[in-house]
Amino acid sequence: VDHQSDVASFGSGYTLGALYYMLAQQQLVVPGGTEGHVGASGLILGCGRGMMTQYLGLICDTIVGLEYVDSDGNLQTANEREKTDMLWIAKGGGGNFPGIVVTYHLQASPMPKTVFGRYCHIPNDRSTRFLLAWSNRADDLADPSRSMFSHVTTFSKVDGWFFDNLCFDCDGHQMDKFHTIINEILGASGGANCHEFSKTW
Repeated sequence: VDHQSDVASFGSGYTLGALYYMLAQQQLVVPGGTEGHVGASGLILGCGRGMMTQYLGLICDTIVGLEYVDSDGNLQTANEREKTDMLWIAKGGGGNFPGIVVTYHLQASPMPKTVFGRYCHIPNDRSTRFLLAWSNRADDLADPSRSMFSHVTTFSKVDGWFFDNLCFDCDGHQMDKFHTIINEILGASGGANCHEFSKTW
């Protein structure tokens, strides 16, 4: 990690867990996925998202440079000064990147000092009202100024829907808005069972 720019450089063989561990030693993060055993390269070139995407962007947005082997077997560098077309492709081209990436350079961000969570379970008989209420507030939930993450999951053999919400380093105003939005969604859904937690590092 370059301590002046907070640019993290690492090999393409890293898993997300190894990358996050390396960054955590420097109190830094990138907006990647939640599965530690997933290869970082696939998520980066696939423009993946994670819990901090709603305020830090997609992980491919953080690419500031990379080294890759081209079709002639030559090691090349792509950044804002050289091979800019290859940098552009890497930031959203998906699996069609025309080279073998060997090193990534990502712009890391400060790691949140606090995370507040509110996780809720919605019964199946309220799912239609819940999904409508959640989707109607998608713009509010995705507003980067909220510093929050909102996620909905369901499983075929589990009753109900899981409505998970996180707020990163939120101040009093952001926390008020966080609870207001969630309460509006839950009220329109007919209620839910929720639990709250707070984590600090």
